[in-house]
Amino acid sequence: MRKRWWLLLLILLILFINTDKFWQTIYPIQYKSLIWDISEEFQQDPFLIAAIIKVESQYDKRRVSKKGAIGLMQLMPATAQWGAEINNITYTDIEELARPDLNIRIGTWYVQYLHKKYNERTPLVVASYNSGPTRVDNWLKDQVWDGTLDNIDQVPFGETRHYLQRIQHFYDIYKRIYQ
Repeated sequence: MRKRWWLLLLILLILFINTDKFWQTIYPIQYKSLIWDISEEFQQDPFLIAAIIKVESQYDKRRVSKKGAIGLMQLMPATAQWGAEINNITYTDIEELARPDLNIRIGTWYVQYLHKKYNERTPLVVASYNSGPTRVDNWLKDQVWDGTLDNIDQVPFGETRHYLQRIQHFYDIYKRIYQ
């Protein structure tokens, strides 16, 4: 009798582990409705935006990097100011960049800008988000990297290679369990 009870419990556990609900508990997307709404506004893939937020800040809206990047999408103040001006967004203090709505809006616009710049080539967008467009442009110009995930080993910065891999990892997970 006891063996059957454990066997039944084990079967139920295995069935539960194979559900999206279980994996959504393991890989939650905070600010999901905000990410989806703003992604739609800027015609961006919400799974990519969620993956960027996960890797950049672990969904910690108060995170500030050693280099001064702020908030969920780790925006540099100069980039945020530029994006805010282009999009007629007003904020009075860089500390406001910790606001999820403001940070995600400007960050998603920046991803859209990079997608246009790189002709919708997402690996270039992601690499540029991490290391800056000037570096990525130089890698392309100097034929150091062709901008594909297949040749990620050609990316000269280990941090950017790892960043690309992590973004792809969370993107794939989010897409599989939330779609």
